[in-house]
Amino acid sequence: TGKYSFEVIDREKEMVKLGVGVFATNQLSEQAFRDGLETIRRYVQLADRHGVDEIITAATSATREARNGSEFLDEVVRQTGISPRVISGNEEARLIFLAVRSAIAIKDENVLVIDIGGGSTEAVIGNQSQIRFGRSMKLGVLRLLDMFEDQGAVGAKARGVLEAHIRFAARDVMKEVREVGFSRVIGTSGTIRTLGEAAHLAAGGAALKSLNAEVVQLSD
Repeated sequence: TGKYSFEVIDREKEMVKLGVGVFATNQLSEQAFRDGLETIRRYVQLADRHGVDEIITAATSATREARNGSEFLDEVVRQTGISPRVISGNEEARLIFLAVRSAIAIKDENVLVIDIGGGSTEAVIGNQSQIRFGRSMKLGVLRLLDMFEDQGAVGAKARGVLEAHIRFAARDVMKEVREVGFSRVIGTSGTIRTLGEAAHLAAGGAALKSLNAEVVQLSD
């Protein structure tokens, strides 16, 4: 491998949903607190089994905004010995783009990378040599669910209100995105994957076991 590349030797993912309720109460719930700690402990054990020398951990919007976020981080240090780095939304956007750039050939074209998380959505424009624009918006899935008190399926009226809120909250960032310009969009995150799978099925495709580097047309 090259100087700045890496080889995946193991992979695991857990849907902890640390931010459930945080954006309505400004507090990590007891359940999320416990689940988060348990998951991190398990991942540290996984890393130890592989003889990992360094563990890199980042905390994002839920921990940043929760009143007991620092308490959670202190407990992570106490129970596991690792110290998560709390990063800003814009730093999150930068790191997401660097990850995409290491996995997908971008070359000289400007691409827009969109990542929809639990508490925020990141929009980054760049190419193989530079990041030209990057912003974080408070438009995560769990944050939006908190706005509707997690009432389950969103009806037509609520959907209209939700769409209006998203357009309003994203208007300034999207204006800058259009001004900078881009040739294609690359989406990351579970939400994007679900939308891609839905578009694939709607276009008559068979169910996918995984969705990675698949091209989805805007018309779909």
